[in-house]
Amino acid sequence: MSVRRIVFNILLALVCALPLAALESRLNNERTDYFTPEVVKTGTATSAFVEPTGNSPNMMELASPEVSDDLNSKKIEHHYTPHIKKVAESHGVSPALVKAVIKVESGFDPQAVSSQGAVGLMQVMPETARRVGVSNPHDPHSNIVAGVKYLKKLLEMFGGNETLALAAYNSGPGNVLKYGGIPPYRQTQVFVNRVMRYYRMYLNS
Repeated sequence: MSVRRIVFNILLALVCALPLAALESRLNNERTDYFTPEVVKTGTATSAFVEPTGNSPNMMELASPEVSDDLNSKKIEHHYTPHIKKVAESHGVSPALVKAVIKVESGFDPQAVSSQGAVGLMQVMPETARRVGVSNPHDPHSNIVAGVKYLKKLLEMFGGNETLALAAYNSGPGNVLKYGGIPPYRQTQVFVNRVMRYYRMYLNS
């Protein structure tokens, strides 16, 4: 092989290697960014994805954000269940119904805030909380008290009819009275159906 041919092959190899080296550097940078711990918002809960370490990472380290959020929600649910039961029973409201409302309203996220300003586990408006004698609806335990008291008033207003009380909880009692039943609002109809589904689930659990 001639010297000119050898030199040509060497130059060709170097030129071909440059894009590969650049690509490898880019991929390395992307992997570094991907495994940097960051907060990921999914639904109403947050979770952190951290690069697994060691040869035998545990399941929590490998869990997707959705799985981690679900496990975290169940942990919080278990934490507040005794308080929910105590407050609900003291006001003559089914604890299962209260848990169902919390599940749909906030997914058991005590820091949830809606675009309308409703806060906490039961998504209580601060003005509503004040009307039922609760000064700090941002406190999870007080938020449950406020939500249960308001739900109790709605149940009394609608003769114990749970679906109408739930519709009023979502859209306001005025709309339920105006339409003589569940208002023709998609959001309210979905809310009532979801709460009732979880209500039955909690009653049977």
